[in-house]
Amino acid sequence: MIRILLTEDEPHILNNLVQLISPLSECEIWGTAENGEAALALLAEQEDRPDVLLTDIRMPGMDGLGLIRRVRHLYPSVECAILSGYGEFEYAQTAMSLGVSRYLLKPVKQAELFMLMDELNRKATQHHLEKSVATAGSVPALSQTQESKDQVNIAMVVCCGNFPIHAVHNPDRVDFWERVNLAELLSSVAPQAQHWVMAGKTPVERNIALSLRDCSPKQGLECARKIYGTLCHIGGPITVGVKVDFGSLYSLGSQVLKLRNLLAERAIPGVSQIIDVDIPVPNDLNFDFSLWRENLFVLFHQKKLRCSTLPSKKPLRK
Repeated sequence: MIRILLTEDEPHILNNLVQLISPLSECEIWGTAENGEAALALLAEQEDRPDVLLTDIRMPGMDGLGLIRRVRHLYPSVECAILSGYGEFEYAQTAMSLGVSRYLLKPVKQAELFMLMDELNRKATQHHLEKSVATAGSVPALSQTQESKDQVNIAMVVCCGNFPIHAVHNPDRVDFWERVNLAELLSSVAPQAQHWVMAGKTPVERNIALSLRDCSPKQGLECARKIYGTLCHIGGPITVGVKVDFGSLYSLGSQVLKLRNLLAERAIPGVSQIIDVDIPVPNDLNFDFSLWRENLFVLFHQKKLRCSTLPSKKPLRK
């Protein structure tokens, strides 16, 4: 979940943004401020920090550009995005030079805001992975593992439900990992493998690393599929991204990030799937995934679709 600090001096625009963002299950309003000084004061008061600053450009006192400069200096981990009017393009250009992720034009459109939140969520996910599993030091047992030439390493991202495409979550599955001991399951299904289990970006996700000696990549993929099948038997849908024989365990963090991006691009809600990063999309699958996901995302928030909806040959259009 990404936490957002909204800075906007016009109350009706601020209230509109709060109403648009609040329903998103992957987003949380960390705080609101009416200008740059108020935003910096709020940041200084709190020990934890938001993931994203979304700020207007023209505000009384410290404007958005001044605020972004201070935030980039004091809190470099906070992603910045701006709101600008049609006549403020030069301001937007300056903001981009300060490392702003993106800007939205007023009046803010719902679909554009949703897509921005998804983009920022991905960046927040990358920061999360860099802190948690990007190096073997974050998983003590990994640093103690002696790797060999005959060793096959497998990375898996497992979601107990539909992979969280945009803000679509699985509220009825959040207790799945409390009921299923994944470490015991891995020991039972793949006793020949060393394994490590790590928390994922959202409560319904888990990141898994497997290491098998004297094993071929084909056998490694069969092991991953066996784990996937066992989880599906317990209760689906289950969404899994897998990378077999990815090399050193020290690259686990980057592999997990690639798998999450893969699932965000190719996961289909309501269907159990195991998606291998090395297997391309079939040629006969002739609908546009990116357009379908964008339309699906908007329709979910308009409550016109349910999670069991499957894609058709022709993507839905708003």
